[in-house]
This record gives sequence, structure tokens and C-alpha cells, in this order.
Amino acid sequence: MTTPHTRPVIATEQAEDNEPRCLHEVSLRPADLTNPVGACDRKGASVRVGVFTEEGCVEYFDCAVAASNHAADLDTDTGENLHRWALICPSHDEQPADTCEDCSTMDDTGTEEEEPMTDHTETTPTPDIGEPSVEERYYAESETVLAHPEYREDRVTITTAGSTDGTILHLPHAAGHNVHDVLAATGWRLRDRLSYVASSNTHRGRVERTTPASTPAAQALRTYFTEEAAAWRLIAGHIAPNLNAHTRPVVLDGDPFPIGWTFRDGYGTHATYAAVTRSGSLDGLTGHTSWEGAEAALRTACAAPLFTKGDRVVCADGRTRTVEGMTHRPGEPARVVVGAGAEWIAAECTPAPDPLTEEQARYTVSRNYLSPTDFQPVTDLDGTLLAYTFRTMESRSDGYGWVRQDGTLAPTTEKRRDDLERLIRSDHASKTRPPLHSPKATEQDDTELRSLRGLIRQLRTIARHGDMDEVRAALAEHDQDTAER
Repeated sequence: MTTPHTRPVIATEQAEDNEPRCLHEVSLRPADLTNPVGACDRKGASVRVGVFTEEGCVEYFDCAVAASNHAADLDTDTGENLHRWALICPSHDEQPADTCEDCSTMDDTGTEEEEPMTDHTETTPTPDIGEPSVEERYYAESETVLAHPEYREDRVTITTAGSTDGTILHLPHAAGHNVHDVLAATGWRLRDRLSYVASSNTHRGRVERTTPASTPAAQALRTYFTEEAAAWRLIAGHIAPNLNAHTRPVVLDGDPFPIGWTFRDGYGTHATYAAVTRSGSLDGLTGHTSWEGAEAALRTACAAPLFTKGDRVVCADGRTRTVEGMTHRPGEPARVVVGAGAEWIAAECTPAPDPLTEEQARYTVSRNYLSPTDFQPVTDLDGTLLAYTFRTMESRSDGYGWVRQDGTLAPTTEKRRDDLERLIRSDHASKTRPPLHSPKATEQDDTELRSLRGLIRQLRTIARHGDMDEVRAALAEHDQDTAER
């Protein structure tokens, strides 16, 4: 087994307890002489780190310090010195870069060559939709990585057969989109199932070009990829060539998508810190002396959005409302005024997406069903579009399905359309109902709880006779009572 590096630790940043920590804010364990802090400082953001045994790589990390700490923990658990960390070979995911059996990254003197400084500022998120040659085969690889403490990122890479370079699409894991959503939004579709690749801890499958999806969710993804690419190009143009910017996403509570990124400009004590907004602006965001200063400036620059009368916004309770105006009081956050004079904190409101159209719903369903028919909209009591229901005659799911307002296909189907519509409205109500501990909703909540207890008792009695018509009637009566309250 190859022994770990033995260079002394270089502490570029110190935690409050004087323990060295790396650019990922991970503290180094005491007596670690393998220099993972230096590796984090030198390696590109696309270079991964592995924990190895004699059998091969057993764990993958983005942070060398985290990999080193984990290797030490595993040795402690086993009571033997079996694990070490190393940078992953850029051409062979299962091999360490310093001893790759397929392509050596060591020079003639045995000194480790410097890893090229690469970052995903060099990639273009949106694939070029052109006609491929007959010989070209495309593959998609997906993985979820810890890009920064408390920020997990989904990455989908599109490559051609035999190539390790490709288009990398980055997406916050908390956004909840899967690889199929990303592919559909950018004009790709799977030709077969995704297969798990244990050596790289990724999923891989062959893909082919297609027309990009036109749903609101797909349009929102394309907008994000375009904004992100523009921001990263701005970072690449601001820093010195081949310098690793070590970008960090900055997010607001309640929104999984970053409002921008902070990055480092320079090395060591001469480094300064800056930020770029998602809209691609560096104005007033450069020359800071710390990460925290750059992040604070970014949050100030991306303060609560301003809405104008007539705008449709999604408020903090999940309901869509029409803006009547804005209020600005000294020492208080800006607020959005909606119907009946109600006010919502502007930072907690987001622009409402364009309503889903029947054409978009048909497109989504046609990718999963052969002959969907009878599309009908489902609306809330205030007229807000919640979904489109449709009928399918396929034997595997004969009945009614639905497409959510964001353009995604729901997995639930029902035999009767009215049962499905009741489920959709109930699901929407459960997501937008005020929390039970809210002081403003105490009396209403008590009434609803009494009503629910009565409904449960009634359903228990009906269930003994097995009459579904009576069950539906009881549910409909309860829904009407709830709506009238």
C-alpha cells in the first residue's frame, strides 16, 4: 500500500480553537502530517478526493481534510492502518492521482505534478442543441456531492463516448429536481435506465437529444442554468488565469437556489474576497477582506424584491395573491400589501410562475402515457390554478392522473375524477394552512379539530358497512363545511 504524503501542515486559515481548517471550513485533526489543507487550497473545484484501501477507493469527497479525517476514523474503528486519502485521477475515477496504474501523474523525479487549477467557471451549463454525427454517442452521469458545508449539490454531466470532458450542470439538491427534470429542461432524454457505477459513486446512462420541455419548471431550470453560467464567466474574467476561485453559494432561507456566489481573488494573506449576484453583477461586491464581508455585501445587494401593483406573488403560506402595493417603514423589512390590506414580508414572497397551460400539461403527460385525454383544470376557491387532471385508458393505470401547477407529473392516480380533485385541493390546503401553534389561528384550529374528530367517528361507522358512496358523501360534506369557514 502507498503511504500518505508526509509534508508539514500549512495552516492557511485558523479556527477559533487554533486548529487549522481548510477553505471548506473543515477543521484538521491533531497530528495530521499529510497536508490535506494544502491540497484543498491547490486543487480545482472539479477535482475530487478519495479514501483508499488496498482494494481501491471506498469513499469520495470534495474536501481533502474531510477525506483525511474520515480515513483516520476508519483506521480507529478497525484498529489497523488500512486507509489513506488521495486526489482522484482526473482520467480514471477509481485510481489515486499519485499512483494511477493507467496513467501516471508523477514526473521522473517522483515529485507530484501540480494539479491544473480548474473550476466549474470554465463550463457552460446549457448544452448546444445541434445535430450530432452518426457516430457520436452521448451519456449522462449524475451525482450528489457536498459542495460546501450544509450545501449539497446535484451534478449532471453530459459527455460523448470515450471522453471525460463534458457539459456540467449544477443544481442545489434541496430544489428537489431529479436527473430526468434536468435532462428534459436542457433538451435530452434517456435511451435506457440509469446504471449505478460503484467506482465513481455515480449513475450513468445513454441519452439522446430531443426538444426541450416547455413546462414552467423546465423554463425556470433553463433560466437558472443561464444565470449561473453568466455569473461564473464573470468570476473567471475577474480573477487571474488558472486561479481557483473556490466559489461558495449563498442562499436565503426558504429558497434553495443561490442568490449569488462568493469567491476568492488571490493567494494567502494577499487574497481578497468578492461576490457576484445571480443576475451577473459585481458592482460594490469586490475587495472585501473576508468571506463574511463578501457574503454580507451580497445579501445586502440582493435585498427583498420590489413588487408593483398587479403582480402575482406566492406568499409565505404558499398561496398566490395579487399585489396592491408595498410598505416601507423605518427599521422594518419591506412588506407586500395584498387584498383586504393584509401585509406579507417581501423577502418571504416570490414572483408567481406563469400558470400552467393545457398544452404544457399535455406535453408532460405524453412523455409517460400513450393516449391521455380529457384534460381539465383544477382551481382553488380563489381561482388559483392547482393542477390539470387527465384520463388514461392504459391497463397499468386506468383512471385519472394529474399534472402539478409547476408542470411535473404527480405519481398518484384515482379511479374517479372527483376523488382526485378532492385529493388535490386537500393537498394544497394542507400545505397552505396556518400552523396549529399560530396564536392568530387558535379558534379556527379548534373548530377544525372538532370537525375532523366528528368526521373520523362518522367514517369508522360507515366503514363497517363498506359503502363507498356514503364515504364520498361524508368527505364532500366536510370539505364544504371547511370551505365555508
